[in-house]
Amino acid sequence: MKQSIYVWGFLYSLMICTTIAPAQIIIKGKLTDASTGEGVPFANVYLASNNQIGTSSDFDGYYSFRVTNMQDSLVASYVGYSRRAKLISSAKNEGSHYTLNFQLEATTATATEVVLSSGENPAYPIMRKVIAAKDKHDKRKLPQYDQEVYTKIELDIDN
Repeated sequence: MKQSIYVWGFLYSLMICTTIAPAQIIIKGKLTDASTGEGVPFANVYLASNNQIGTSSDFDGYYSFRVTNMQDSLVASYVGYSRRAKLISSAKNEGSHYTLNFQLEATTATATEVVLSSGENPAYPIMRKVIAAKDKHDKRKLPQYDQEVYTKIELDIDN
């Protein structure tokens, strides 16, 4: 009697845990360069519906990712490559894991030409005006200017 209560309690708790926990699907794959076939390291892989949920590929381009919704899609992006998206439902099923590989194509981005030319230092016109008005503001020509010089010398001889 006591043993059957434990069995039923275990089965009941197992049933509650499986209904509460959402189904987790593991998506794994590799990000490769479309022209060379080499792995793309540290590329971003994230959900299209929520770009806050995602991961990065490792040094060889492999990634592993857990999702709860098979109807969503994954997006792979990296600087210098075009962004690519694939539906999770199109992934190849391998037992408990799904494989979704991405081939990223390199893009060429051209920057617009930037021309820098040196002009005059903005302080130079101000300094020219100061030098031109130097005679006008000379303190020796002002009537209010007066000075008194006082010099003090002190000598101490000890011992």
